[in-house]
Amino acid sequence: MLSPRMYSKLDQVKEVGGANQYGKYNDFDLVCKVLQMFKLDAYTSELRVCDDTGEIYFTQIYNLKFRSLREGAYVRIRSANLENHH
Repeated sequence: MLSPRMYSKLDQVKEVGGANQYGKYNDFDLVCKVLQMFKLDAYTSELRVCDDTGEIYFTQIYNLKFRSLREGAYVRIRSANLENHH
């Protein structure tokens, strides 16, 4: 069982995942639902994910590592960061 202390809500990502005093971005964990998957090429896919706050984010994954991931699945994303966020 995951307690709320073990993950961040998507609407809190900008605060918990922001840059620290050393210019590095903080890691955070998420629990979210995969809404859509877009296959970009043979190696990567883009996911549209959301949680119970209603915030929607996009992330990229490696197809070879996450072969069993499907739309509608609930996942825990560990050590996410906003380093490539625009």
